[in-house]
Amino acid sequence: MTGPVHAQKCLKGRRFTGRVAAVPPSPANSRMHDRVIAHFRQSIQTKQAAEALAPEIVRAAETMTASLLRDGKILSCGNGGSAADAQHFSGELLGRFEIERPGLPAIALTTDTSTLTALANDYSFEDIFAKQVRALGQP
Repeated sequence: MTGPVHAQKCLKGRRFTGRVAAVPPSPANSRMHDRVIAHFRQSIQTKQAAEALAPEIVRAAETMTASLLRDGKILSCGNGGSAADAQHFSGELLGRFEIERPGLPAIALTTDTSTLTALANDYSFEDIFAKQVRALGQP
């Protein structure tokens, strides 16, 4: 057994003294180290492969810029962790990103749980973003 549940069982009833003891080398630590390194390497490979997406990212940025210049807004959405990314992206547009500037109109379609659940219930989960885009996508 490994992971947070195992750690909780192992640490249950122990008090933290403020000192961290060195973890002696063990086969389990070695495997975890190897997994961490493998994740780093995979992340590097993913970022290197993503360079091929640069033209599409530029095109998306140009499309969003054109919409904003025509008094439009940016709608973002996603499922799971991508929903959090959509909310973060919208927050960066509304707040600031890299420079101080006026907020840009942006809405994350993942934040209104009442709307999401009503649309999923009354229509289907596949329609939760499409219905919002049709309603909110108008200038």
